[in-house]
Amino acid sequence: MMIRPPSAKVYINIGGIRGLATALDEHGYAHTSYLRASEFMAEASHSALIVHGVTQAGDRYERRLWQGEPSAGPTAIMARQGRIIVAATLAGTVRLWESRDSGVTWNAVTSPVHASVAQLAILPDGRAVLALLMRTGMQFHLTIATETTAGSGTWQQANPLPSSASAVLTMWQRDDVRTDQAGMPSLVIAQGMAGGVQLAITQDGTTWQPQTIASATPHALALSAVGDRLVVVHEQYGIWQRFKQSM
Repeated sequence: MMIRPPSAKVYINIGGIRGLATALDEHGYAHTSYLRASEFMAEASHSALIVHGVTQAGDRYERRLWQGEPSAGPTAIMARQGRIIVAATLAGTVRLWESRDSGVTWNAVTSPVHASVAQLAILPDGRAVLALLMRTGMQFHLTIATETTAGSGTWQQANPLPSSASAVLTMWQRDDVRTDQAGMPSLVIAQGMAGGVQLAITQDGTTWQPQTIASATPHALALSAVGDRLVVVHEQYGIWQRFKQSM
């Protein structure tokens, strides 16, 4: 006689994940942020901003930083020396959260400017750098805000690039562990523009050098290092640009 096991009940949380972003800290632990949407009849009913990762003590954490009306993001996250910063575009406005104990507790942070897109970095000295796009009509204007001292919450602002009709924004940070990147800039911020890409380049997070690369107008943009070269990639185009040590 065959005895069948009892039927298993399966519960499915219908929804979707949007705006996924991940950062590795100096210990190699991953920290992830995303917007989780709950849906009913194919319509999003609300969204929640989730962050999870591993603390410096090796403990897993997961926190819900925000919940509200449906939002598609994007999000950004950066982790360094026990400090984690999360940015999310909610209802068209960038909002920020921060943990200073590697993800155990979190607090909201006031953005230095009203923005619709954000990218993040934390410098080796602990200062945060925010790349923020502000929209005026059909133009997006880049403001780079750098903390005056680590964790101070006071910002020095720079506007090294002209306005652009593109909201495509990305940031690359040098890996100080890799000796082949020693002569490269500390940070590079790239924004799309009509007929190319414009870059803001820095060694100290305070003084920025603009540069323009002519190419096709990007609809998606990424920066990656190959040896001592920085590759600017969008769609099916790859643009190789060598950054000399004098920068």
